[in-house]
Amino acid sequence: MRAVVALMLLAAACGRGAPPEHPNILLVTLDTTRADHLGAYGSTSAATPVFDRIAKEGALFESVWTPTPLTTPAHASVMTGLYPPAHGVRNNGRMRLPAEATTLASVLASAGYATGAFVGAFTVSRPFGLANGFQTFDDDFGTEKGRARSERTADQVAARALPWLAKAADGKAPFFAWVHFYDAHDPYVPPSPYAERFRARPYDGEIAFADATLGRILNALREAGVLDRTVVVVAGDHGEGLGDHGEATHGLLLYEAMVHVPLAIRAPWVIPAGRRVTGPASLVDLAPTLAALAHVPFPEVDGTNLFVEGATARDVFTETRFALEEFGWAEVSAVRRGTMKWIEAPRPERYDLVADAREAENLAGRDRNADAALRKALASISTTSSRRGTRSAAAALDDDALAKLQSLGYVGSGGTGDAASQAAARRDPKDALRDYDDYLQGTEAINRGDDAVAIFERLVRSDPENPEFRLRLGQARRARGDLGGAEASYRDLIKRYPDFYLAYRRLSALLTGEGRTAEAVALWRALQARGTRLVGVEARLAEALLADEKSEEALAAAAAGLKSSPGDAELLVLGARANERLGHDAEALAGYEAALESRPSDLGALDGAIALLKRLGRREDAAALARRCVDRSAGDPAVRARAAGI
Repeated sequence: MRAVVALMLLAAACGRGAPPEHPNILLVTLDTTRADHLGAYGSTSAATPVFDRIAKEGALFESVWTPTPLTTPAHASVMTGLYPPAHGVRNNGRMRLPAEATTLASVLASAGYATGAFVGAFTVSRPFGLANGFQTFDDDFGTEKGRARSERTADQVAARALPWLAKAADGKAPFFAWVHFYDAHDPYVPPSPYAERFRARPYDGEIAFADATLGRILNALREAGVLDRTVVVVAGDHGEGLGDHGEATHGLLLYEAMVHVPLAIRAPWVIPAGRRVTGPASLVDLAPTLAALAHVPFPEVDGTNLFVEGATARDVFTETRFALEEFGWAEVSAVRRGTMKWIEAPRPERYDLVADAREAENLAGRDRNADAALRKALASISTTSSRRGTRSAAAALDDDALAKLQSLGYVGSGGTGDAASQAAARRDPKDALRDYDDYLQGTEAINRGDDAVAIFERLVRSDPENPEFRLRLGQARRARGDLGGAEASYRDLIKRYPDFYLAYRRLSALLTGEGRTAEAVALWRALQARGTRLVGVEARLAEALLADEKSEEALAAAAAGLKSSPGDAELLVLGARANERLGHDAEALAGYEAALESRPSDLGALDGAIALLKRLGRREDAAALARRCVDRSAGDPAVRARAAGI
């Protein structure tokens, strides 16, 4: 109630009257976008007129932190209002927000909102639980050269979002739309004319392109007559190092380049134009703030309504477990109190962000009382958040999913589980940057087909407990043709880290490739028996059972996976293939069609459905299905080719 009263008082102060009972909400998240690369934050070289206008016509928040510089957990925090210790999604690629988590979308849907999401990259796709509460969740990235893509550009996201928004704007119910632009993520390859205009600054070109696409969406809402009844929120999910403090991208460190994000909110009936909020805020504040603007109750969470008095006078928190879970290095966390920042690491750091915006002068150790107060504040937030905790589920990745993450610049494997977190000694990630750069170069060498064995043998010697280095050594040996050496590497990893999913995945692929399918099945059965709750093991087990010609058991494994991940296209396709082998044609067709309902460009589902319908003498039905997929995939070239070939 305090939140609603505060908003009503603010509306009266604006002289605009009471806000709409349930306004529309448009949330746009800009992946990998540093605040200091937008005009509203003082950049003189930025080309972000749309964001700058939103900030001018509404509220600009000057000191917003991401809860973590990683895409999946940052968005989980946006949707739940919880810090990562509470919602449990603390890394990319392995954790899924649990179905029972309360999200902004689920709360608004229960209040009668039409909800739709249109995302730009695999890291925020359905397998990671972010579809919770969305009646429409579009994560179909299309295909390229016959293979599923892992991302799409802002204009491609908008092409899917705009028809939905037009229909929603014309409907009776208010809408909540989440639109996610991934363009500013490495590698920076803006389209023309931004490539030419920003030849020397392609990162800024990507941001400018996303900003222009945002303008198209706002113009559509303006032309539909609903823009001034829509809360417009634009936020970055995390920043980008660009070489600051030695980090080129993001994930390892917690300096301002990686954690300071843009945030502007426009709601002209309630927020006065030109408002600038200087105090610390966090992305965890978005869910309770937007729920309050919508006059919908939201549970008590780590975040708070930003328009309640004192909201930006509190401490804020951020963390990254990427170094810990992928490399066995130290976890890093940080707290901000006013202008002071504390980074908890093996070599801790304290900065005055006003006097030292570039974080060049480490004050840690100069004032023990100041250090202790910030350390206490950090521990308090982390403890309080952990006590709110929900149980996330670890999401196991197949080779395709891993390839998608790696194509997006996320080189980790999905984590080592508890074994790594129990290691005695920790390297400070900022002291491991040289090895990390060598690791990236070695990974690129493997991807190019070059011999990288020597690189990873050196890295393993320098850091023998590092699971990622050992995994890559196994990959490099396999790429060289040393299958025995690769198998030994993977088995050694499993012995050291018995919950290290990718060691199982790599070993399973090697065994299957050699025709040792029964051993691959036994491998997945062994991991399943550990009770690690790794979501996705059922898919890998089903795949291994199909390879071992055990269709009944494969069908059961796929069905078990669908209980915890309903609508998962991969599991639906695996179940359909098992049903088809068992002669259950109707069930197989239903499975393929359900997968296509989720992802109309899924070629495995489409090819399976077309072949089955042809075999049943239903060529016209196959053609009709393919045409529907062409329409729903916005004319994906590979889907169009399938339709033309019937």
